[in-house]
Amino acid sequence: MRVSASRKETIVQLMKSLHKDNYFYELSYTLFSTPIGELIGVCADSGVCLLYFTDCDIKSMLIEVQKTFSCNFAQKNTVLCRRLQTEVREYFAGDRQEFTLPLTFIGNNFQKKIWHHVESIEYGRTQFFKQPGEGDLSPEINNSPVIRAVDENKLLLLVPSHRVLNSAEENRKFPAGEHRKKYLLDFEKRILASMEIEAAKIAAKLRRARNRYSDY
Repeated sequence: MRVSASRKETIVQLMKSLHKDNYFYELSYTLFSTPIGELIGVCADSGVCLLYFTDCDIKSMLIEVQKTFSCNFAQKNTVLCRRLQTEVREYFAGDRQEFTLPLTFIGNNFQKKIWHHVESIEYGRTQFFKQPGEGDLSPEINNSPVIRAVDENKLLLLVPSHRVLNSAEENRKFPAGEHRKKYLLDFEKRILASMEIEAAKIAAKLRRARNRYSDY
């Protein structure tokens, strides 16, 4: 699916408004559609530094990226931008469960620690803020800095913050939209279930083949 002309024009105008004449370094960005909305991806030489839905507050995120790199933005079909589009499309087709793209985190050391942990949550799995034991996001999983760090993730899908669930008493909403979080969780569970069914079928075929061979 193509990005709508109106959305593309909105992004172009936003980039023009952010342009600074004294910045000569440019980061590449790409726009593409998914089943749950249009995404913008921004790529530095070191890796993807932003992936978010264009109908969210991306201006503040772009300003943070711009301050970090002292850069302007240009829509370019770079190798990394193409890889980003390809891997995200494979994800939504159910053909990819793990991303291989280099990432560049923009944040403080505490935020980066949390994002690295969220990145490690496996496809189709979830984790609660207050889940006790090994693998917690922090010793005090329910403290507000941890929650804010998860919600300030600027690399949706690549750092799967949609897999972090609320504890029963938390009234927290997914920043990119609860409807998107539900779609992603349901989608991953459905793909994982189909993979497990297919694996079971293959295992059954192998057992039957071994049994036939043992009869000779």
